[in-house]
Amino acid sequence: MTTILPRAPVEPAALLPPRAVPICVRLAAMFGGVLQQIGWLMLGFGMIFFYGFTLQSDWSGPMFTIMDTERATGTVVSVDYTNASENDAPVYRINYSFVAASGRKVEARAYATGYAPDPGQRLAVTYLRSQPDVARVDGMRRTTFGPLAAIAGIFPLIGAVMVAFGLREGWKANRLLGTGRLAFAKVTTVEPTNTTINNRPVMAVTLTFRAQDGASYEVTSKTNAPERLTDQTEELVLFDPDDPTYGAALDSLPGSPTVDTAGALRLGSSPLACLAALVLPGVTLLGNALYLFFRFTT
Repeated sequence: MTTILPRAPVEPAALLPPRAVPICVRLAAMFGGVLQQIGWLMLGFGMIFFYGFTLQSDWSGPMFTIMDTERATGTVVSVDYTNASENDAPVYRINYSFVAASGRKVEARAYATGYAPDPGQRLAVTYLRSQPDVARVDGMRRTTFGPLAAIAGIFPLIGAVMVAFGLREGWKANRLLGTGRLAFAKVTTVEPTNTTINNRPVMAVTLTFRAQDGASYEVTSKTNAPERLTDQTEELVLFDPDDPTYGAALDSLPGSPTVDTAGALRLGSSPLACLAALVLPGVTLLGNALYLFFRFTT
Protein backbone atom coordinates (compact mmCIF):
# COMPACT_ATOMS: atom_id res chain seq x y z
CA MET A 1 0.00 0.00 0.00
CA THR A 2 1.42 3.40 -0.94
CA THR A 3 1.60 6.36 1.41
CA ILE A 4 -0.64 9.19 0.27
CA LEU A 5 1.44 12.29 -0.39
CA PRO A 6 0.28 15.80 0.55
CA ARG A 7 -1.68 17.19 -2.36
CA ALA A 8 0.37 19.70 -4.30
CA PRO A 9 0.82 20.64 -7.95
CA VAL A 10 4.32 19.11 -7.86
CA GLU A 11 6.02 16.36 -5.88
CA PRO A 12 7.95 17.07 -2.68
CA ALA A 13 11.53 18.13 -3.40
CA ALA A 14 12.85 14.69 -2.43
CA LEU A 15 10.77 13.09 -5.16
CA LEU A 16 11.46 15.44 -8.05
CA PRO A 17 13.35 13.68 -10.86
CA PRO A 18 16.08 12.82 -11.31
CA ARG A 19 15.71 11.14 -7.93
CA ALA A 20 17.91 8.83 -5.91
CA VAL A 21 16.57 5.28 -6.02
CA PRO A 22 17.89 2.78 -3.43
CA ILE A 23 19.79 -0.12 -4.97
CA CYS A 24 17.37 -2.64 -3.45
CA VAL A 25 14.44 -0.91 -5.14
CA ARG A 26 16.29 -0.94 -8.46
CA LEU A 27 17.25 -4.62 -8.18
CA ALA A 28 13.72 -5.68 -7.28
CA ALA A 29 12.31 -3.68 -10.20
CA MET A 30 14.88 -5.07 -12.64
CA PHE A 31 14.72 -8.76 -11.70
CA GLY A 32 11.63 -9.25 -9.54
CA GLY A 33 8.89 -9.58 -12.16
CA VAL A 34 6.89 -12.81 -11.83
CA LEU A 35 7.11 -13.60 -15.55
CA GLN A 36 10.86 -13.00 -15.55
CA GLN A 37 11.36 -15.23 -12.50
CA ILE A 38 9.46 -18.04 -14.22
CA GLY A 39 11.65 -17.45 -17.26
CA TRP A 40 14.83 -17.81 -15.21
CA LEU A 41 13.47 -21.06 -13.74
CA MET A 42 12.69 -22.46 -17.20
CA LEU A 43 16.03 -21.28 -18.56
CA GLY A 44 17.96 -22.80 -15.66
CA PHE A 45 16.32 -26.22 -15.78
CA GLY A 46 16.01 -26.15 -19.57
CA MET A 47 19.75 -25.70 -20.03
CA ILE A 48 20.30 -29.06 -18.31
CA PHE A 49 18.33 -30.71 -21.12
CA PHE A 50 19.94 -28.44 -23.70
CA TYR A 51 23.43 -29.61 -22.74
CA GLY A 52 22.33 -33.22 -22.29
CA PHE A 53 20.19 -33.63 -25.40
CA THR A 54 20.18 -30.71 -27.83
CA LEU A 55 23.96 -30.40 -28.02
CA GLN A 56 24.20 -34.18 -28.36
CA SER A 57 21.76 -34.39 -31.29
CA ASP A 58 23.04 -35.31 -34.75
CA TRP A 59 22.18 -32.81 -37.49
CA SER A 60 25.00 -33.77 -39.82
CA GLY A 61 22.77 -35.37 -42.47
CA PRO A 62 22.39 -32.26 -44.69
CA MET A 63 26.14 -31.59 -44.44
CA PHE A 64 26.97 -35.01 -45.89
CA THR A 65 24.38 -34.45 -48.63
CA ILE A 66 25.62 -31.03 -49.72
CA MET A 67 29.40 -31.37 -49.38
CA ASP A 68 31.77 -33.60 -51.34
CA THR A 69 32.27 -36.96 -49.65
CA GLU A 70 34.32 -40.11 -49.98
CA ARG A 71 33.60 -43.70 -49.00
CA ALA A 72 35.82 -45.99 -46.98
CA THR A 73 35.71 -49.24 -45.04
CA GLY A 74 36.24 -48.87 -41.32
CA THR A 75 37.02 -51.32 -38.55
CA VAL A 76 35.48 -51.42 -35.08
CA VAL A 77 38.18 -50.85 -32.45
CA SER A 78 36.05 -51.04 -29.31
CA VAL A 79 32.50 -50.61 -28.04
CA ASP A 80 31.55 -48.69 -24.89
CA TYR A 81 28.33 -48.33 -22.95
CA THR A 82 27.09 -44.79 -22.43
CA ASN A 83 24.80 -43.60 -19.68
CA ALA A 84 22.22 -42.63 -22.27
CA SER A 85 19.21 -44.50 -23.60
CA GLU A 86 16.41 -44.02 -26.11
CA ASN A 87 13.02 -45.60 -25.42
CA ASP A 88 14.67 -47.73 -22.71
CA ALA A 89 17.23 -49.06 -25.22
CA PRO A 90 20.89 -48.38 -24.34
CA VAL A 91 23.03 -46.14 -26.51
CA TYR A 92 26.45 -47.55 -27.45
CA ARG A 93 29.57 -45.66 -28.47
CA ILE A 94 31.50 -47.39 -31.25
CA ASN A 95 35.15 -46.42 -31.62
CA TYR A 96 36.37 -47.18 -35.13
CA SER A 97 39.12 -46.32 -37.57
CA PHE A 98 39.52 -46.12 -41.33
CA VAL A 99 42.08 -45.05 -43.88
CA ALA A 100 41.19 -41.97 -45.95
CA ALA A 101 41.98 -41.63 -49.65
CA SER A 102 45.06 -39.59 -48.72
CA GLY A 103 46.42 -42.59 -46.84
CA ARG A 104 45.92 -41.03 -43.41
CA LYS A 105 44.49 -43.21 -40.67
CA VAL A 106 41.45 -41.61 -39.05
CA GLU A 107 40.00 -42.53 -35.67
CA ALA A 108 36.38 -41.61 -35.06
CA ARG A 109 33.27 -42.45 -33.04
CA ALA A 110 29.76 -43.49 -33.94
CA TYR A 111 26.68 -44.07 -31.81
CA ALA A 112 23.93 -46.67 -32.10
CA THR A 113 20.83 -47.47 -30.05
CA GLY A 114 19.97 -50.98 -28.94
CA TYR A 115 22.76 -52.79 -30.78
CA ALA A 116 26.53 -52.67 -31.22
CA PRO A 117 28.91 -54.37 -33.68
CA ASP A 118 31.71 -56.58 -32.44
CA PRO A 119 35.33 -55.38 -32.31
CA GLY A 120 37.02 -56.06 -35.63
CA GLN A 121 33.76 -55.89 -37.59
CA ARG A 122 33.83 -53.96 -40.87
CA LEU A 123 31.83 -50.74 -41.24
CA ALA A 124 30.76 -48.65 -44.25
CA VAL A 125 32.04 -45.11 -43.66
CA THR A 126 31.28 -41.80 -45.38
CA TYR A 127 33.57 -38.85 -44.71
CA LEU A 128 34.01 -35.30 -45.97
CA ARG A 129 36.66 -35.11 -48.67
CA SER A 130 38.04 -31.85 -47.23
CA GLN A 131 37.79 -33.03 -43.60
CA PRO A 132 38.27 -36.79 -43.21
CA ASP A 133 37.86 -36.44 -39.44
CA VAL A 134 34.20 -35.60 -40.06
CA ALA A 135 32.82 -39.06 -40.77
CA ARG A 136 29.78 -41.19 -40.09
CA VAL A 137 28.93 -44.88 -40.28
CA ASP A 138 25.97 -46.09 -42.34
CA GLY A 139 23.02 -46.77 -40.05
CA MET A 140 24.59 -44.95 -37.11
CA ARG A 141 24.97 -41.35 -36.01
CA ARG A 142 27.87 -39.08 -35.07
CA THR A 143 26.53 -38.00 -31.66
CA THR A 144 24.67 -39.59 -28.77
CA PHE A 145 21.15 -38.81 -29.99
CA GLY A 146 19.29 -38.28 -33.24
CA PRO A 147 17.99 -34.91 -34.48
CA LEU A 148 14.70 -35.18 -32.55
CA ALA A 149 16.61 -34.67 -29.31
CA ALA A 150 17.05 -31.04 -30.34
CA ILE A 151 13.42 -30.47 -29.28
CA ALA A 152 14.71 -30.20 -25.72
CA GLY A 153 16.14 -26.81 -26.69
CA ILE A 154 12.63 -25.35 -26.89
CA PHE A 155 12.32 -25.09 -23.11
CA PRO A 156 15.38 -22.92 -22.44
CA LEU A 157 14.51 -20.90 -25.55
CA ILE A 158 11.08 -20.07 -24.14
CA GLY A 159 12.69 -19.25 -20.81
CA ALA A 160 15.24 -16.97 -22.49
CA VAL A 161 12.47 -15.09 -24.30
CA MET A 162 10.60 -14.60 -21.01
CA VAL A 163 13.79 -13.40 -19.32
CA ALA A 164 14.54 -10.97 -22.16
CA PHE A 165 11.01 -9.57 -22.01
CA GLY A 166 11.22 -9.29 -18.22
CA LEU A 167 14.58 -7.52 -18.32
CA ARG A 168 13.18 -5.09 -20.87
CA GLU A 169 10.26 -4.33 -18.55
CA GLY A 170 12.65 -4.08 -15.59
CA TRP A 171 14.79 -1.56 -17.45
CA LYS A 172 11.71 0.51 -18.23
CA ALA A 173 10.61 0.35 -14.58
CA ASN A 174 14.04 1.56 -13.44
CA ARG A 175 13.90 4.44 -15.89
CA LEU A 176 10.52 5.47 -14.51
CA LEU A 177 11.75 5.18 -10.93
CA GLY A 178 14.67 7.47 -11.68
CA THR A 179 13.16 10.05 -14.03
CA GLY A 180 9.38 9.59 -13.95
CA ARG A 181 6.94 12.06 -12.42
CA LEU A 182 4.47 11.08 -9.71
CA ALA A 183 0.74 11.74 -9.80
CA PHE A 184 -2.44 10.55 -8.11
CA ALA A 185 -4.65 8.36 -10.29
CA LYS A 186 -8.04 6.70 -10.17
CA VAL A 187 -8.78 3.21 -11.44
CA THR A 188 -11.22 3.42 -14.34
CA THR A 189 -11.30 -0.13 -15.74
CA VAL A 190 -10.13 -3.61 -14.75
CA GLU A 191 -10.21 -6.09 -17.63
CA PRO A 192 -8.92 -9.68 -17.90
CA THR A 193 -6.22 -10.58 -20.41
CA ASN A 194 -5.50 -13.93 -22.04
CA THR A 195 -2.50 -14.52 -19.74
CA THR A 196 -2.42 -16.50 -16.51
CA ILE A 197 0.43 -16.51 -13.97
CA ASN A 198 0.44 -18.90 -10.99
CA ASN A 199 -3.14 -19.90 -11.86
CA ARG A 200 -4.28 -16.30 -11.54
CA PRO A 201 -5.48 -14.31 -14.55
CA VAL A 202 -3.46 -11.25 -15.45
CA MET A 203 -5.67 -8.16 -15.35
CA ALA A 204 -5.19 -4.95 -17.31
CA VAL A 205 -5.85 -2.12 -14.85
CA THR A 206 -6.31 1.30 -16.44
CA LEU A 207 -5.74 4.39 -14.31
CA THR A 208 -6.53 8.01 -15.14
CA PHE A 209 -4.45 10.87 -13.75
CA ARG A 210 -3.82 14.57 -14.28
CA ALA A 211 -0.26 15.46 -15.26
CA GLN A 212 1.65 18.67 -14.51
CA ASP A 213 0.40 20.21 -17.75
CA GLY A 214 -3.18 19.95 -16.46
CA ALA A 215 -4.28 17.40 -19.06
CA SER A 216 -5.70 13.98 -18.21
CA TYR A 217 -3.93 10.80 -19.31
CA GLU A 218 -4.33 7.06 -18.94
CA VAL A 219 -1.79 4.37 -18.14
CA THR A 220 -2.42 0.63 -18.03
CA SER A 221 -0.66 -1.74 -15.65
CA LYS A 222 -0.92 -5.51 -16.08
CA THR A 223 -0.85 -7.56 -12.90
CA ASN A 224 -2.12 -10.86 -11.50
CA ALA A 225 -2.77 -9.09 -8.19
CA PRO A 226 -5.21 -6.31 -9.16
CA GLU A 227 -6.30 -5.91 -5.54
CA ARG A 228 -3.04 -4.04 -4.95
CA LEU A 229 -4.28 -1.33 -7.33
CA THR A 230 -7.86 -1.16 -6.11
CA ASP A 231 -7.30 -1.05 -2.34
CA GLN A 232 -7.35 2.77 -2.20
CA THR A 233 -9.46 5.55 -3.62
CA GLU A 234 -6.39 6.87 -5.42
CA GLU A 235 -3.14 5.23 -6.46
CA LEU A 236 0.24 6.73 -7.19
CA VAL A 237 1.47 6.37 -10.75
CA LEU A 238 4.85 7.07 -12.31
CA PHE A 239 4.77 8.52 -15.81
CA ASP A 240 7.24 9.73 -18.39
CA PRO A 241 7.21 13.56 -18.34
CA ASP A 242 8.00 13.61 -22.07
CA ASP A 243 5.24 11.09 -22.84
CA PRO A 244 2.60 10.97 -20.08
CA THR A 245 0.82 8.09 -21.83
CA TYR A 246 3.73 5.87 -20.80
CA GLY A 247 3.78 4.95 -17.13
CA ALA A 248 2.80 2.44 -14.47
CA ALA A 249 1.14 2.26 -11.09
CA LEU A 250 3.73 2.32 -8.32
CA ASP A 251 2.11 -0.68 -6.61
CA SER A 252 2.33 -2.74 -9.82
CA LEU A 253 6.12 -2.58 -10.03
CA PRO A 254 8.13 -5.57 -8.70
CA GLY A 255 8.94 -5.11 -5.03
CA SER A 256 5.91 -2.79 -4.67
CA PRO A 257 7.97 0.38 -4.07
CA THR A 258 6.33 2.92 -1.79
CA VAL A 259 6.88 6.48 -0.66
CA ASP A 260 7.67 6.85 3.04
CA THR A 261 6.74 9.78 5.27
CA ALA A 262 10.04 11.47 4.46
CA GLY A 263 9.16 11.44 0.78
CA ALA A 264 11.71 8.80 -0.22
CA LEU A 265 11.26 5.64 -2.26
CA ARG A 266 11.64 2.32 -0.47
CA LEU A 267 10.56 -1.29 -0.92
CA GLY A 268 6.97 -1.95 0.05
CA SER A 269 7.72 -5.64 0.62
CA SER A 270 10.42 -7.27 2.73
CA PRO A 271 13.92 -5.77 2.38
CA LEU A 272 14.99 -9.27 1.36
CA ALA A 273 12.84 -9.02 -1.77
CA CYS A 274 15.73 -7.58 -3.78
CA LEU A 275 17.98 -10.47 -2.73
CA ALA A 276 15.25 -13.03 -3.40
CA ALA A 277 14.86 -11.61 -6.91
CA LEU A 278 18.53 -12.39 -7.58
CA VAL A 279 18.44 -16.05 -6.49
CA LEU A 280 17.16 -17.61 -9.72
CA PRO A 281 19.22 -15.38 -12.06
CA GLY A 282 22.31 -15.98 -9.93
CA VAL A 283 21.90 -19.75 -9.72
CA THR A 284 21.18 -20.01 -13.46
CA LEU A 285 24.15 -17.91 -14.55
CA LEU A 286 26.55 -19.46 -12.04
CA GLY A 287 25.45 -22.99 -12.89
CA ASN A 288 25.96 -22.46 -16.61
CA ALA A 289 29.31 -20.74 -16.06
CA LEU A 290 30.58 -23.62 -13.92
CA TYR A 291 29.39 -26.21 -16.43
CA LEU A 292 31.13 -24.46 -19.33
CA PHE A 293 34.27 -23.91 -17.27
CA PHE A 294 34.66 -27.56 -16.32
CA ARG A 295 33.63 -28.79 -19.76
CA PHE A 296 36.32 -26.83 -21.57
CA THR A 297 39.06 -27.00 -18.94
CA THR A 298 38.95 -30.66 -17.96
